Amino acid sequence: MNNHFKDSFYYLSRAGHHARLGLRETKAGVERRVRKLTGREVEPESRFDRLRTDATNRARTAVTTARSAVAKRRSGEQAVEQH
Repeated sequence: MNNHFKDSFYYLSRAGHHARLGLRETKAGVERRVRKLTGREVEPESRFDRLRTDATNRARTAVTTARSAVAKRRSGEQAVEQH
């Protein structure tokens, strides 16, 4: 009989977890609509989001700089070969 209670508890806790996830998703959609209707701004970015955005921008800048340096070297090598 004890295994039945363990199984029941497992499935009940799992159902509760999925219910919480569903409520969060529903709340997010309602919150977006209410914010849009009231004209309130979206909550400010978290520190993690700001750091991630900053790191992404730095990485893009580094890649662009590297690509342009490689392109200059290649064009310089081609100019030397043509002479």
